[in-house]
Amino acid sequence: MADETALTPVGYSDIVVGSAVAVGLDTALIMQTQAGGALISVEGAEIRVKFTGVPTATSGHLIDPPQANNAQPPTFRVQGARSLLGFLAIAVTGSATLRVSYFREG
Repeated sequence: MADETALTPVGYSDIVVGSAVAVGLDTALIMQTQAGGALISVEGAEIRVKFTGVPTATSGHLIDPPQANNAQPPTFRVQGARSLLGFLAIAVTGSATLRVSYFREG
């Protein structure tokens, strides 16, 4: 995802993330569309993510959505097919929803 003007949207998914088992992105969509990046928003609860290994409620990058109803949810990019396929998330408590837009270069 070197240049945002050269990106083509190729798919979208909503992914529910619970606190019992880490979940990944939509592997079939990534493979079928040759996605090379994603824009991800997190709603509902804190999550932890890893690109290698499995996150837990206490291990991984913490992404904390705002508490106010009118606040913008945290949004971040993941670049590279390997990073997309290696991405795993788990909710710290409760459940969260990932809003994921997938992109391909060109």
